[in-house]
Amino acid sequence: MNLKMSKNNYFKYQRLTFSPPWNDNKYKSEEGINMTIIIGALCDEGKSVILVADKLITYPAQMVILENVEKSKKITKNSMILISGSPSNTIFLDSSLTSAKAKTNIKDIANQIASDYRSFVIERISHQYLPYAGFHNFSDFQLKQASLHRDVIRELMGYITTFNLFVDLILGGLDNDGNGHIFYITNPGVVYCHDHPGFFCAGAGANRANPIFEFCDYSPNMSKEKVLEIVYLAKKRTEPLGGIGKDTDVWIIDESGTGKAGAKLISKLEENYKEHKIFSLESLGKINIEKGDIEPIIDNLFS
Repeated sequence: MNLKMSKNNYFKYQRLTFSPPWNDNKYKSEEGINMTIIIGALCDEGKSVILVADKLITYPAQMVILENVEKSKKITKNSMILISGSPSNTIFLDSSLTSAKAKTNIKDIANQIASDYRSFVIERISHQYLPYAGFHNFSDFQLKQASLHRDVIRELMGYITTFNLFVDLILGGLDNDGNGHIFYITNPGVVYCHDHPGFFCAGAGANRANPIFEFCDYSPNMSKEKVLEIVYLAKKRTEPLGGIGKDTDVWIIDESGTGKAGAKLISKLEENYKEHKIFSLESLGKINIEKGDIEPIIDNLFS
């Protein structure tokens, strides 16, 4: 039988393994290491939100480290998102947050971002995998996959189903009724509500940060001052891990809007941490938030 060796015929009649022109493990190691820590927690009986992040970004493949990077984007007066992942994988957020800014319900904002996340994942797969198998997009793949050998389909579907953008997002904010919410958005664009237990940690340091909340008997009913100390301690406990910055950003969302902890408040938290490195529950509540400790953030999408 004389077959014209078009790309589709080649895949149909040859028993070969599909392999994109890069090493997949290498690709995952470059994009997949989220060496960061981001934390969101409710306080004041669920009426306020505290968000915390380190300020370091690492690019393992290029051996590049960027310091003093703000890992947040303000969305509305009473909502903000924290970002863990490569900046090249989060470019979809600019247009997504523009759309989300019109919404007032935090759940609706989360669903909007998750939807845009899924669309971006599909776009990335379409550009990175399908062209090497001779397809233009997913519709083209679905139309022609019946002509492919099952081994090729199995391997290609393996790449598609295990694709990971390695972007984790924590959304915190207040609805119009004043109730606070914490949402976690992750690959491939799924959203989880963490109003119970009231906090969530993401990034490489999450496994070290999570036990601090249990140890401190954390509750969303705790005061802003106590939860500030807990989240700061949780972040500090992640710093021995390589790639997590020692500098810390803290944001507070309450009925007055969204504010960022100034240098004075960060200094208080750091001094309190150093004083109580051997932590005890009795050490909670030593911080007093004074006038000027919280700097208001200008109501701008990218402030």
